[in-house]
Amino acid sequence: MLCTVVMPVCNQWRYTAQCLESLKRFTDAPFELVVVDNGSTDETPAGLNGWEPGGKLRRFNVVRNQTNLGVARAWNQGMALASNGPVCLINNDVVVSPGWLGAVLGFLTEQPHRGICGPHVMDGQLPEGFAGLATRYVQIAGDRVDDGFHGCCFVVSREVIERVGLFDERFEIAVWEDVDYWLRVKKAGFSPCVTHRAVVHHYGNKTIAEIARSIGDRNLYAENMQRFTEKWGITLGNFTISRSMLIIH
Repeated sequence: MLCTVVMPVCNQWRYTAQCLESLKRFTDAPFELVVVDNGSTDETPAGLNGWEPGGKLRRFNVVRNQTNLGVARAWNQGMALASNGPVCLINNDVVVSPGWLGAVLGFLTEQPHRGICGPHVMDGQLPEGFAGLATRYVQIAGDRVDDGFHGCCFVVSREVIERVGLFDERFEIAVWEDVDYWLRVKKAGFSPCVTHRAVVHHYGNKTIAEIARSIGDRNLYAENMQRFTEKWGITLGNFTISRSMLIIH
């Protein structure tokens, strides 16, 4: 079945363009792509109009929102347009490496009880020759698997989507919507994980920094954490956070 890659964007065309080109160049499995533009006011609309698909990309759709409806809403909009297969949610400041999608999809096929799986993530500034570094890393790491998740890039199986549903849109704009989803997935009996058979690079917080500047004094992290606590009755004490990876206990 065709995998649908869903990418929310809000300005930051420089990073979006880099992500799109890496998807076109390095994705080894047939896929379709849905970009959800959350009210971009920079070069993003024109850039998306002028971008030329290629590689293994079979279909390319752009959803345009007049304002920023948030990550959860954007993910849901993209998932609603997906074919009847797995869905990959990816940030626009991610750069993929050779063979990344086929490796993650292959892992999920072998271990369907996982339900969700993402690639290993390298954070920070993009190193020179990242594609080669990623290939060597995969060769060394072998079949290493970590419990937990990286919210910047992960694949959700069709079974999870059918049993768990979409993302909770009460988490406004961004943050905590992914943690909420993982808890729902675990409650449904799945075991989300990261496979080191695949690697992506993540610049980190490029879009959320842009959003933070635009909303002034609002503390999205605190607001959505309060919503999360009210929903689940648990706090940060139930989690271990290491860089962009969050492990649910």
